[in-house]
Amino acid sequence: MEVAVYVLQGFLAASYLAAGSPKLYGTRYMVRAFTKFGYPQWLRYVVGITEVLAGAGLIAGYWYPAAASAAGLALVPIMCGATWTNYHKATHNYWWVTGLLILAVGFVGVYYWPDLRAVLLPPA
Repeated sequence: MEVAVYVLQGFLAASYLAAGSPKLYGTRYMVRAFTKFGYPQWLRYVVGITEVLAGAGLIAGYWYPAAASAAGLALVPIMCGATWTNYHKATHNYWWVTGLLILAVGFVGVYYWPDLRAVLLPPA
């Protein structure tokens, strides 16, 4: 099971680093997409920063599992917004892909939850 989680974690880290970087760089496609969906450009930066930091947190999670848990749990609301946008505003029908990503990042976040809990609530 642990090997499968490591592989999933690596896939997600690469995916979110790759997805967040264009949002931070302000590529033409990302600027147009956020404008088309009616979102302000500052939200593109917030989402991009969250995705890049979470991708880095998933990588750090190989050594510090609490980081992977925090990263996974931080991505759940971002991906809920992406799924809603894909379902209601996009012309394509790929909302199910972001829905699967919610499950994947949520699984990683919950899998390492005991490590994050130990960091946040140390024993007295």
